[in-house]
Amino acid sequence: MLHIDSPKLQTLEQCLSLNSNEEVLDGYQCDNCHSNSRAMKAVYYPRLPELLCISLSRFSVAEGKVSRNITWNLNKLNMEPYTADHRIPTDRTEHPAPQYEYECYAVIIHAGRDISSGHYFTYARDLTLADSSMWYKLNDSQISKVGRQPEIFGNSNDTPYLAFFRRKQSGSSGGKL
Repeated sequence: MLHIDSPKLQTLEQCLSLNSNEEVLDGYQCDNCHSNSRAMKAVYYPRLPELLCISLSRFSVAEGKVSRNITWNLNKLNMEPYTADHRIPTDRTEHPAPQYEYECYAVIIHAGRDISSGHYFTYARDLTLADSSMWYKLNDSQISKVGRQPEIFGNSNDTPYLAFFRRKQSGSSGGKL
């Protein structure tokens, strides 16, 4: 699971980029020689799983619930810019290039105004179907079709909290929304 902060940003890609920005560390103590020096810190993922869960930080002590909308393309999330392969190029002659594209198949939504109250429900689609573009809303014991373009990003009180992605298969175009 990746935990992503979402300070005043509008897209998941912006949040991922912020998470992987290089940061200068002044006065960093080297583990080997124990001297203080300037160092760089950055987060890059060495390998990505077939199934990926991204947790969006939606609550803060200072602000309470963070109701800013964060959006992303439900059919295509390119994770390559956030990988070690992108940062440190390697010779790909011996091994095929890994697949970096993901498609979203479920989103857990927090409905409510603050951290102490509210309700959770899910939007999901079945990616095993030939036409996987149909989304469903799963809310307690009720399941309803919501169409090809669900209201995942539409309501300020209903905010995405967890997003689930599956690595796209080679040659797969995914469902169209």
